[in-house]
Amino acid sequence: AGGFSATVLVFLGFFMGFLSGLLGIGGGVVIMPVLFYLVGQETKYATKTDMMLVFASGFFASISHAFERNIDYALVLILVTGAFFGTKVGASFQKKISGKSIRKYFSFIVLAAALMVLGKLIKMLA
Repeated sequence: AGGFSATVLVFLGFFMGFLSGLLGIGGGVVIMPVLFYLVGQETKYATKTDMMLVFASGFFASISHAFERNIDYALVLILVTGAFFGTKVGASFQKKISGKSIRKYFSFIVLAAALMVLGKLIKMLA
């Protein structure tokens, strides 16, 4: 694990879980670059590790929110249907492109997410 202690990795997992529970994000925007740049995993392994982390944190956050009755199940069903097929297509593409390309495309997604958050902040402050 890139020479990191289990304590540091548990802290990273805690941070990702915190983001998942608080913001409803799987933490992939944070954890994927950490796995590649800090932990030293190859890109394709980092994306697969990240997907398992997103699944686990999303599962536990979903359980917590279900007990609080904070979930629109009809919307979830519709989105999961699309996500199922999108995931299959994405996994198929990942097999065909290089790790460098994955990192490049991922950086565009992170940039787009940052711009969306910035836009929301500007609207809130205006």
